[in-house]
Amino acid sequence: FAPFMDIVISEAERLSILARNQRDNPDPVAFSEAVSGYASLMRGLELDMDLTGAEAWKVRLADTRREMSQIVTSELQTASGAVRRALAVPKVDRDGHWKADDHALDDAVRTLRVLALARGTAETLAINDVSKRTRQTVEQTLEIITRSLLSDFAKQKAAARGAHLSAIDAAILLSDVYFGPEYAAQLRRSRQAAIAAAEAAHAA
Repeated sequence: FAPFMDIVISEAERLSILARNQRDNPDPVAFSEAVSGYASLMRGLELDMDLTGAEAWKVRLADTRREMSQIVTSELQTASGAVRRALAVPKVDRDGHWKADDHALDDAVRTLRVLALARGTAETLAINDVSKRTRQTVEQTLEIITRSLLSDFAKQKAAARGAHLSAIDAAILLSDVYFGPEYAAQLRRSRQAAIAAAEAAHAA
């Protein structure tokens, strides 16, 4: 089955190169898909193949595993900062105009997709330690900032409300990516309650 193994290992190497090249891609999904494809392929090899005595293949796989580990580790080390930047309330100018930072949001989506993926593939990707540390920090960051955004919404006035609401919507999107749709649905209900409370206070 040597030709088959060459094909499989070449695919692992291709996905590793693809992941490295996609780190600067503005598409927030492409990088995580490359990492996911690599993790699935390697998991299958670990379960189905016995490479005892096949040193050349083992060396190639070890090289690609090391490279992918470095790529993903580099991505995860920026995760907490990426989340904070994506959840920053846009600045409102004197005329009441503001602009959401879509690039920051895409960066956070990409990182959180990889972090969510790492929950089940940390060992395969050789990122156990950094994955655990990053998950703890990111979960705290995302939850704390989201709660703060929701609780502070009623204090906002005029155009600041729109800017603040955009940050809440970004928090809901990131929570959907990382925690899942049920948690995001809870936040959407909290969002509606915050809007209703603000409107009631304004009317009073």
